[in-house]
Amino acid sequence: MVTAVISGGGLVSIVSAVPALAQALQPAVRDAFLADPLSDIPRDPLLPSPPVLRPLSPLERFVLEQELDQLALEAESLAQSGAADAAIDPWMREIRLRRLLGLDAELTAMDRVDQNLRNLNATQALQLLSARLAVIQPSLEIPNPADRDRLEAEGA
Repeated sequence: MVTAVISGGGLVSIVSAVPALAQALQPAVRDAFLADPLSDIPRDPLLPSPPVLRPLSPLERFVLEQELDQLALEAESLAQSGAADAAIDPWMREIRLRRLLGLDAELTAMDRVDQNLRNLNATQALQLLSARLAVIQPSLEIPNPADRDRLEAEGA
């Protein structure tokens, strides 16, 4: 179980209540999930090809968002058809690629998927999300209480 606690400075601190589970996550798996999707080899087929050495253009971002929406629908369809375990990989791929669309898009995807992952006892996927939240947290200054509450809810 992962919980988030508001610290005195107003930042969210993500703490694992079960350290043994966090230790079970293999570094190679964690590092691959946390790496920049634009630097993947082989490159994800949803990303522009050939690779671009600049941020995604507005049109590329729009196309990626549409393709990720379709990927999310496919994963949801798998889950509803009784193949929920098969939906984990597309969900995690979607969340990872939504990172390129910004923090709000990434957190929204995490929020939508995390209950399904908990229902499936998808420990590794949940650990990866927790690791990503731990990476996000130090870089944030969260003056808005609603945003702090949202990140706290994601961590929980």
